[in-house]
Amino acid sequence: MEVSLIEEKARVAWETAIDDEVHGESDFLDAGGHSFMAMQIIARLESDLDTRIPLGLLYENPKFSAFVSALEQRLGRDAG
Repeated sequence: MEVSLIEEKARVAWETAIDDEVHGESDFLDAGGHSFMAMQIIARLESDLDTRIPLGLLYENPKFSAFVSALEQRLGRDAG
């Protein structure tokens, strides 16, 4: 299965913030994620993807695969 550009950028942002490898079932909160890490992830993705992303998207979707899906859906909807 091909990895999307959004997933690649999200993986880099998550791995940089939590300083660990990320897979589909990785959970931001279980990995010790906190508000500063969340802001780092969102700020990096906003810069990389040139769009605004609500911080709540990460807290509403703490599993990596769910976050990527929600982000892809949001960007698809915003682009339409």
